[in-house]
Amino acid sequence: MTSSLLFAAPLSAALLCLVQSEPADVAAQEEAAFKAVAAAVAPSVVRIETLGGVDTADGRLLASGPSTGTVVRADGLILTSSENLAGDPTSILIRLPDGRRVTAERLGEDEPRQLTLLRANLPEDGGGVSPASPAAIDEVRVGDWAIAVGRTFSAENVNVSVGVVSAKGRILGRAVQTDAKISPANYGGPLVDLTGRTIGILAPLTADGGSGGVEWYDSGIGFAVPLADLEPVLDRLAAGETLQAGRLGVTFKSASLDAEPIVDTVRPLSPAEAAGVQPGDRLVTVAGRPVSRPDEAKLALGPHYAGDEVTLVVERDGKEERLSATLVAELPPWRPSDLGVLPADPRDADEAEAEGEEADAVAGVAIAHVFSETAADGVLEVGDVVVEAAGESVETGDDLRRIVSRRPPGTELLLKLVNGDTATATLGEPPSTVPDTAPSTIDPKSDPLPADQSGRLPLEVAGFEGRSGALLVPKRAGRGGLGLLVCLPPKGSLTADDLFDRFGPAAEREGVILLAPNPENPDGFQPGDLPFFAAALEQMRERYAVEPVRTALYGTGGQGQTAWRIVLTAKSDYRGLVTDVAPAQLAPNEPDQAIVPLLIGEPPEESREAMREAGYPFAYIEVKTEGEESDADLSDEAIDAIVRWVTVLDRI
Repeated sequence: MTSSLLFAAPLSAALLCLVQSEPADVAAQEEAAFKAVAAAVAPSVVRIETLGGVDTADGRLLASGPSTGTVVRADGLILTSSENLAGDPTSILIRLPDGRRVTAERLGEDEPRQLTLLRANLPEDGGGVSPASPAAIDEVRVGDWAIAVGRTFSAENVNVSVGVVSAKGRILGRAVQTDAKISPANYGGPLVDLTGRTIGILAPLTADGGSGGVEWYDSGIGFAVPLADLEPVLDRLAAGETLQAGRLGVTFKSASLDAEPIVDTVRPLSPAEAAGVQPGDRLVTVAGRPVSRPDEAKLALGPHYAGDEVTLVVERDGKEERLSATLVAELPPWRPSDLGVLPADPRDADEAEAEGEEADAVAGVAIAHVFSETAADGVLEVGDVVVEAAGESVETGDDLRRIVSRRPPGTELLLKLVNGDTATATLGEPPSTVPDTAPSTIDPKSDPLPADQSGRLPLEVAGFEGRSGALLVPKRAGRGGLGLLVCLPPKGSLTADDLFDRFGPAAEREGVILLAPNPENPDGFQPGDLPFFAAALEQMRERYAVEPVRTALYGTGGQGQTAWRIVLTAKSDYRGLVTDVAPAQLAPNEPDQAIVPLLIGEPPEESREAMREAGYPFAYIEVKTEGEESDADLSDEAIDAIVRWVTVLDRI
């Protein structure tokens, strides 16, 4: 409180004159006010000099020379931009306002705000420093004068840049924005108002919490972290703690500006899952702030650190529920697991009644197949009906798949069967190869599809007249209905008929539809083809009851990277991807919309490791080709394996 009054006193006369003056005198009086502010805050601004360290970091050249720090406590605590110390110097010296040099040590770091706390070894008389006085951020208004102060060009005098407050709540709610020139000349210095109070500490921030680098220098877009927001965590920083951004662990159904904040996926073992957040929940408030869009939810979480407890209000089934989540710094990477079973076709209530059973008998998942040497081998048998797993009710295959997907390999999963028995299975790793055999469930005596709905057919999609393609539909479906393999023929290579000739016998035998759309652009498939693909898949689901969990995309050679982009963009439409190309870039796999790759040929170790880290349960098949590898040269064994793999994509 004392320092605030000291700052305000020498400014009052200048500000009063500024209000009462004629327009001709305003410029001179503004200058006098700015000089008064600079003189008032100078005792809280120090020069930082470093020795040793490196000149580059993350592939960029670091700024050299002196930088700035802001004194925040009288005992020598100084905040500065982490960018000023990115070279990891061996020694840090503080040039005090009275000219003396003292040593300093690094204490804690605020990673999302890119600030570091130092402790200067001040002389007994204090070295002439005064701690900065924070401005109440609620009182700061857009358009207010803002003065950026540094002490780099001269140890005796501060350097200033004048602007206004351009915006508040920027960088995920962590900073205010100013058009004052911000650069290494004042990083770590204070952004102050006309009363000498410190609005915030200057830092080159980006939305992801990293350093902005040279592209932000003097650009008219600068950021300062409110000092009032930092004061509550100064003790933690002084104790040497590294503060990290808090993560909740949800994704939203849409990121568009007008979308509602409806939860799409909940990361397993995340704070959101522990709090009880469920897919389909609509966020109403986050950390006490009402939210109506996904970006507002992110802004509400942005200021919070790992370890912070936040309150969530969600709307579920028309009712609001209050939940509490403790944020974490890192979400545990998703590790897919495997029980080793295939679910049987679900029975409806009419079927149960026809068999003389109660309608309740349709609940649960009947086991159609148990793979050997898996978690379920010796634990479950074909015909068992699982009604509960890990204490959660199981009504469908998707229920059991969700429960298994949220538990890492090695987890002991307690299963309850419809007959009252219980069994425990230790979940394993997903298989890295295609099973040699799969249950053959096509009944040759069952009624085939009508002739006009099976065989080779033209692809005609409502709303996309003029677009073309072809279908090959088996006469009969197997367990789980028909599978679907969408094929992207390489440019200038095989035609749809060529693919159908090669893959057709296996597809007919296994009950898998082959769909070969043609690109609109003769140069190959483009992102603009995605709506056509989505409409074609929707038509397949309506006409042939094809499920996304048994749908895969096939793209090799020049179409390999395109295939990766398609499935990663439209995860809700596909379960599998068949390709001979390693991914160029991978986003983390999500358990509720997991993509399962099948690679033609053993991938290099680097690609395998990247897919493991991102949570992709890939398998691969060894190929024996004649000459160059191509779709036409794949062996019959490889083609059989690819089509068989599609039929077991719904493996749990």
